[in-house]
Order: sequence, then C-alpha cells, then structure tokens
Amino acid sequence: MTATPFLKKAVSGDLIVYTTPSIIQISGYWLSKTYNRGKAREILLALTDVITIIESNHLDIIKALKSEIMDIEDAIQYYTALKYKLNYFISLDKEFTKNTNDMLPIKTL
Repeated sequence: MTATPFLKKAVSGDLIVYTTPSIIQISGYWLSKTYNRGKAREILLALTDVITIIESNHLDIIKALKSEIMDIEDAIQYYTALKYKLNYFISLDKEFTKNTNDMLPIKTL
C-alpha cells in the first residue's frame, strides 16, 4: 500500500495529515535522486498544500532518546506526534508497530 489514499483524503479535506521537517528533508533527498531538484521542490511544495508541518523541540528529543524505541528517527517522530496529541502514527516500518500503545496507536500502510 502507498500513501496515496491518505493524500487523497487530505486533498478532499476528510483527513488532516501532519509531518515534520526531517521527513520533508528525507523526502527531498530521495525525490531529487529520482527526479531532479526542480521536480523535487515542485512535489514537496504541492504536498505542503495538504500536509501540516509540525516541529519537535528540545524536550521532545530528550524524551525520544530516553524512550524504549530503538530507532532514533522513529522515536523523535513519535514523541513529536505525542506532543501534538495526534490520533494515529502511520509508518511504513512494520517492526515499529510493536511500540504502539493507547496514547498513540501506530498503524502501517
């Protein structure tokens, strides 16, 4: 499964999608490798029309690093989502779902 169904729901206003600057950075890197910088920017700018970018702070990073979540990037993303009281955390990493809990369920595509 891809992110397409989620993005379609975001475009229609049926779903609010959040991400962080680090995901935009990583996506920009891979999009630039696949296409070119101009196309990568175009795609990312289109995404920012339907995705809200949220920030982590010093305390979020500390909580993430002290958490049981082994993958540092996932931990930071997860604790940022907790701060914003999001309903779900969606990841492509099926292994990451073992960290799910009642505060913030983790779903995979």
